Amino acid sequence: MWLTRAIDPATISILFSPSSPQASMIRRSGGNFAATVGGIAAQLDNAQCRSIALPLARYETFRSMEQSKHHPEGGNRAALRPLAARPRGDWWCEDEISPVLKALRLLAYIAHSGEPVALSEITRALGLPKPTSHRLAGMLERARFVQKDPLTSRYSVGAKLEDVALVALRNGARAHTRRFLMQDLAERAGARVNFAILKSGKPMLVEWVESVSVIRVDLTAETPVPAHCSASGKLLMAFAPEAIRERFLKSAPFKALTKSTITSAKGLEREFEVIRRRGYSEDNQEFLSGVCCLAVPVRNGAGDAVAGLALMAPAIGFSLAKARRCLPELRACADAISAEYGWHLPDARNRARTPARRQR
Repeated sequence: MWLTRAIDPATISILFSPSSPQASMIRRSGGNFAATVGGIAAQLDNAQCRSIALPLARYETFRSMEQSKHHPEGGNRAALRPLAARPRGDWWCEDEISPVLKALRLLAYIAHSGEPVALSEITRALGLPKPTSHRLAGMLERARFVQKDPLTSRYSVGAKLEDVALVALRNGARAHTRRFLMQDLAERAGARVNFAILKSGKPMLVEWVESVSVIRVDLTAETPVPAHCSASGKLLMAFAPEAIRERFLKSAPFKALTKSTITSAKGLEREFEVIRRRGYSEDNQEFLSGVCCLAVPVRNGAGDAVAGLALMAPAIGFSLAKARRCLPELRACADAISAEYGWHLPDARNRARTPARRQR
C-alpha cells in the first residue's frame, strides 16, 4: 500500500509500462500483469496516476487477447468480454436543457452524420422546435462551426469546428495516454508510429512517435497524407462514409508516386473492399519508395473508425512480412486508444468489417 501513496505521475509511466522490468518479472513468476497493474492502479490516491495506469493495464489486456486463440483472423474476437463499461452522460436525452447544450446537440448530430443533412432532419431527430433549430443553425453558421450548402441548404461541419476538434485531439485529456501507448509500440516494433485522421475529407497526420532505429522516415506534423496510396489514407477512406468515398473516387485517375501506386478508381475500390474485410491496410512502397506501412482503425464509442494508427519504416529493415508480424501489437495499441474514446470489443462485432454506420 505504501507504493500506491508514494508513487508519482513521472514514475508511473515507467513502472507500469508493459515492456518494463517489473512487467517481465510478473510474467516470469506466472502472474497476470494486466490484473496486477489494474489492482494497483485502482488503489492509487493520485487521480493523475490512475488516469495513466489504468489505460496501460487495458493495453496489456488487449495485447494478451491479440496473442491468444481469440485473434480476430483466427478466432471469435467478439466473444471477448469488455472491460467495465464507463458511465455515459445523459445530456443527449434530457428534455429540459440549456440553449448551449441544444447547440452542442445540433453540432454533434451534424458531425456524426458523415454527410450534409437538412435542417428538417435535424429538427425532427433532436425534437427541437423549428424556430429554435433555425436560430441555432444560423448562429453556428455565422461562427463558422457549421456551413450551409447554398444549393441544397444542407448543413455540414464547418472549418472552425474542425480546427477546434483538431486542437482538442492534440491537447485533450487522453493525449498523454495516447502518446505513451504509441511510444511503447514504437519501441516494441522498431518502427515509426503515426496517428492520422480525416480533415475536410482528406487524411492528415496529427501525431507521430519516431522509431528507435537509426534509419527513419522523415514526415512532419500536419503533413497531407495521400488517400490513394498511404496505409493510413486508404484505411480512413475505406471506412469513411460512402458519400465521401464516392466523391474521392470520382477524382481518379490518381497520381502515381511510385511504380506500386494504385491509380484507377476500380483498383482502389477493390482495395477498399479488402481493407474493410480484413480490418487493416497495407502500403507496400506505394507512397514512398523503400518504405512499408501497416495501419489499423482507432474507433469511437459508436464503433466508427475515426482515426488510423500505423507502423511505418524503411523496407530495408521493416518488410511487409515483418510489419504483418507486428499486427497483434498494433491492434492492441489501437484497441487501448479506442477504449479511451468509449469503445468496447463486443460493440464492434458487426463493425469490424464494415464502413461507418451512417451511410445513405
